[in-house]
Amino acid sequence: MHRHVHNNLNIGFKYLPYSFIGDAITLTLANGKKVAASYHTLRLRKDLRLTYGQIISLARDFYGTYEPISDGATEEARGERFIAAFNTLANGEPHRLSEAMDILDVLQKEIDEVNEALDNHQNPSFVYSRLPDLSSELASITSGRKDIPGYVELARMNWDCFGEDALIAYRTGHSVAISKAINDDLEGAYAMNAFADRFLGSCFSAGFLRTSRRLLHLDNNIAADVCAKFMQDEDNAIGLSVTSRGKHSWKVYGNRRTLDSENEENLLHCVRALQSSADEIYAAYRTRRLPSKSPNNYTALKHVPLMASARSNQNFAPLFTFDNERRQQITSRNLRRFTTDWNFRSTILECETSGLWTRPISIDDVHHILPGTALAVVHGRGWDISVFCQRRDGRILQYQHYYGTWTNGVPPVFNAVLFTPLAAVSWNEGKCIRVYHLDENYIVQEYCTDTNASWYRGRLGDLGIKADHKTSIAAICHVGEAGNIYIRVYLQETDSNVIREYRWDGSTSSWSPCWSDLPVALRGTSLAAITHHTGHDIRLYYQTEDLTIREYRSKGNVWSPGHLDGGKTSGCAPIRVVRWEYWGGLDVQVYWQSQNDKMVGMQQTKAGWRYLQQPIGTLQTGNQFVLTSLDRGRSIRLYYQHRDSRLREMCCDHGSWFRGEFSS
Repeated sequence: MHRHVHNNLNIGFKYLPYSFIGDAITLTLANGKKVAASYHTLRLRKDLRLTYGQIISLARDFYGTYEPISDGATEEARGERFIAAFNTLANGEPHRLSEAMDILDVLQKEIDEVNEALDNHQNPSFVYSRLPDLSSELASITSGRKDIPGYVELARMNWDCFGEDALIAYRTGHSVAISKAINDDLEGAYAMNAFADRFLGSCFSAGFLRTSRRLLHLDNNIAADVCAKFMQDEDNAIGLSVTSRGKHSWKVYGNRRTLDSENEENLLHCVRALQSSADEIYAAYRTRRLPSKSPNNYTALKHVPLMASARSNQNFAPLFTFDNERRQQITSRNLRRFTTDWNFRSTILECETSGLWTRPISIDDVHHILPGTALAVVHGRGWDISVFCQRRDGRILQYQHYYGTWTNGVPPVFNAVLFTPLAAVSWNEGKCIRVYHLDENYIVQEYCTDTNASWYRGRLGDLGIKADHKTSIAAICHVGEAGNIYIRVYLQETDSNVIREYRWDGSTSSWSPCWSDLPVALRGTSLAAITHHTGHDIRLYYQTEDLTIREYRSKGNVWSPGHLDGGKTSGCAPIRVVRWEYWGGLDVQVYWQSQNDKMVGMQQTKAGWRYLQQPIGTLQTGNQFVLTSLDRGRSIRLYYQHRDSRLREMCCDHGSWFRGEFSS
């Protein structure tokens, strides 16, 4: 039992979104000039200058005291607690400077990954699922403090960030900052207010709105805090419907999902609140007067979700209630039945083993298809087709179209790391299939079937190929002389943007790396490949570092750039290729997702490349698709993930596209 609790020492909260939000506002300087907060540093002491957003990201999660602000019995006592918490960052010992910089350096790793995801039009929450947990590193930096609590200790007593307590902490800090502004210290007031805005920002994170944080804490039992973290993670991921004093209604997500496209409206409300908060500081500095409104009616609070709205009936039941109850059936999120017969440790065990907190968390159970899953497709005799995708628990599913009927995708075939890339090849009329993926250590693995029934682990994993966690995988195969099978697999290895090639030689029954002169590509580029049945003409499609869709060709094992120039599109846009043969040649069609999420297709003709009709209007950002051709190119089948996470089919017969019968 202790092992399960220890595994959840990560009871802190994602700090990165607060940095983004805080730096998104505008500050008015003493001379009346307006500047972007991201370009203006505030002086906390002689040797420490931070942006507004950096202060928010460090406040309370890394700097604070053993005395929560909201625990103060009077307004004066709460003000003293706020100043003491602020001073742990602003007026700490000299070593606090290097400590703060070390923390920000660690957080920069996360910032870089999220910025790359945003640049590539990807939801950052998908990136978080692939990132290593930074909690241990952050806990190490802040451990051993003699005068103030470290990262884990602060997380254990963080009810200042929750519900009404967050409002109390914000009003207290904002009032102190206003007083400082009135006393002619605008820069110092902004710094203090940024610290206070950490609590204001919490009110726009779903996990902080209805979690009964004080009830889910025991001084001598970290298991209670871990239970609170489970509820926060669930609410942040699934989201809550809220209403503000201004009668605006919207959906609130949080933490890992703060910068996702679904949270855009909530983000706008949050930025407006922080902007109002900062503007009120400048107004106090300019007029040397207190706001005419009482602290309960500070301007920022009109944008804040009403706690009652977050705690009203949502589309899923809370894990815990303010009556010290727990959801009776943890795995039935839609069932509003509660029990008082529960304990912290058994709850942790049930949550961990349920699979429902495997990221990305969803209201659906673990047997549903993973949002953003990779896809792979092969076809066999006639119209037989197999489509592979990933389930939310990491298992790989195979949907089969066999003798005119689709199977339901069970049982699962094998397990892989979440968001694994997938590629597949087949031969012998589809009876022999090879699927390529990454295991939980990002080692490239191969799973095989020679009967389309039983599966076994292939030999590629024996090479121990460590792939980049953003890599795509492409695979091709052909039958050589004497019936030997030759397979080529393409991917990007860790810490390298070069496309690498590995080859299965059927004559020696072995895998080996090929030292082909393949191009440098965008990190995480989608990869697609095809070959002539003889293996003498290979085409590889990828995205360059300047985001252009390109082709590389191999004839006689000599690689050179192809003629396709698909122009630029969003980074890591899915790319797929389909081909059929005619009189010894290849007819090739390449499809990818454009910058406006539309499908773009081009076909190679004798006159060059030409654009094709769009098979589907829009593909949701982050979702994938695959293609296969049938009946010697007369028919194409396209499989993609719809907005509802189900797989759908589009068909093209003789050049006309229509909706297919398959839906997972």
